[in-house]
Amino acid sequence: MGEMDEVMKAFLVETVENLDQLDCALLTLERDPASAKAIEEAFRAMHTVKGNSAMLGFARLQAIAHAGEDLFSRLRERKLLMNRKIATALLSVVDAIRRTLGILEKSGSEGSEDHSALLKQLEE
Repeated sequence: MGEMDEVMKAFLVETVENLDQLDCALLTLERDPASAKAIEEAFRAMHTVKGNSAMLGFARLQAIAHAGEDLFSRLRERKLLMNRKIATALLSVVDAIRRTLGILEKSGSEGSEDHSALLKQLEE
C-alpha cells in the first residue's frame, strides 16, 4: 500500500470517528438543545472534518463541512438556538459527508453529487 493510500485510509477512519462524535452530540442536543458541551464537541468534530478535507484537496467535503461548521459556530455564539429545522439540516450534513466518504472509499474521488440545495438550506 502506497503512502497516499495510507493517508486516505487514515482520513476515512478519522472522519468516520468524527461523524460518530457528531451523531452523539446531535442526540444530546435533541434532549438538551442548549448543551454548550455538545455544541462545542460537534463544532470541533466538524472543524476537523473540514480541515482534513481541505488538506487533502476534497473540495466537496470541505464545502459541506464548512457550512456545517458555520451553523455550529452560530449555535456556539448563541446567535441561533437549536431547533428541529437546524437539527434536520445538520443531520443532512452528516448524511452527505457519509455518502461522499463511501464514494471516496470506492472510487478515490468525491463523486458528482450536487450539494447546492443542502448548502443553501444551511445558509438559511
